[in-house]
Amino acid sequence: MRPLGLSNSVNVKAGTFAGMAANGGAEGGLGFEVSKLQNQIKVKDRELDAARKEITVLKSTASSHERLLQQKAAEVDRLKERLLKAEGTGAAQSKELSLVKMDKRKLESAVSDVQRQNDKLKEKVAQLSNKGPAFNEQVASLQSELKLLKAANNQVTEDHKAACSLLRAKDRQLDLNSTQLKAAAALRERVHVLESDLSAAKKDLEQAAAEMRTLQQVVRVKEGDIASMNKQLAAADNNLEAAHGDLSMARAAAKVSDTRAAELSTELGVTRDELARAAAVASRAAAAEAKLVKAEGVVPVGQHFEEVKHLTGQIGRLKDKLGLAERDLAVAHAIKEKYRSALEAASINIAELDAAAANANAAAAAAGPTTAAARTAVRRSLGGSSAHRLLGLSPPASPEPVVHGGGRRLSGQVAKSPQAGRASAAGLPAAVPKPVFRPGGSASPGFGR
Repeated sequence: MRPLGLSNSVNVKAGTFAGMAANGGAEGGLGFEVSKLQNQIKVKDRELDAARKEITVLKSTASSHERLLQQKAAEVDRLKERLLKAEGTGAAQSKELSLVKMDKRKLESAVSDVQRQNDKLKEKVAQLSNKGPAFNEQVASLQSELKLLKAANNQVTEDHKAACSLLRAKDRQLDLNSTQLKAAAALRERVHVLESDLSAAKKDLEQAAAEMRTLQQVVRVKEGDIASMNKQLAAADNNLEAAHGDLSMARAAAKVSDTRAAELSTELGVTRDELARAAAVASRAAAAEAKLVKAEGVVPVGQHFEEVKHLTGQIGRLKDKLGLAERDLAVAHAIKEKYRSALEAASINIAELDAAAANANAAAAAAGPTTAAARTAVRRSLGGSSAHRLLGLSPPASPEPVVHGGGRRLSGQVAKSPQAGRASAAGLPAAVPKPVFRPGGSASPGFGR
């Protein structure tokens, strides 16, 4: 009747999350709450086992009571049949005894009549003893009549003896019937006692059935609680998997941010080199213009002014680009630090959670069950089971972070050579020959060198 597989799975998963909550750096209050909930679940499981055992005991008791009731009902039916038979036999014997008593009274009345007739005849014989010769004839007739009366008297005496013997037999039978009636009365009392016991047993059976229904309702409620705990446990597993996925995405975004920061640092160095070279060229051009030295092969002044204007514009654009690159680099460093700190915190939490899960899986057989409140506390300790809330960031739309300003023009460009990288960072063509300005016939390094 007990769902063993369900309770074992609940115990294992509950022990896992309890170990995660206990070993994952949870607070003392959370550990106390988890232990308290575990103790409550253990108590409820013990109560459930006791209720199931009580249900089985009540069922066995009810079945034994039903068998006993059936036996007692059969015994009551047998006793009722015996009582009815005894009552019928007693009534028939009482009727027969009354008939025998009536026959006895009749015989006694007949004997008294014969004795009266005998007395009358004796009186007549005494009266006629003093009369004439016809007296002998009368005496003979009277003697014959007396013989007949004696024979009748003997017959009546025998009938009286037979009636007395029959009466004594009937008395014995009556005594036996009275004892049977007493036994029937005792059986009737016993039947009443058994009927009262039967009614009490029926009441106990109804009470046991009501208790069994109540315990079945309790069992159904606890099974519903176990099902809800399993659902919450599955939701917690899904949240943990989502947290692992979000953490992997955050790690990938942090790696992309690191690579982008390295690219921006490289581009910033290239831009600074180009700016330094452009400043050196501009300073040399200004020095040559100030000396006003003319020689063969020297650039004309108009062309020189055009080149100075061009270099001045290039310097301004390079300064603007350098400022944008510095801002983009600062933003990239900030994002990198933010991702690094978040990844350190998340990796620490995930490592602790993995260690706690391993320890809990190792001790799952001995771990006690938990409840939905414990799983909720574990999910709270996970920080909402979301890496975005843990990092305090929104997930990027693409694996490459967005860089504002000039970084949009620089993103996605990979230099094939140092010269091409510097040219692309400065916004200049890669191979454009510049005229050489040699002030005063000196050997100047020239533009674009």
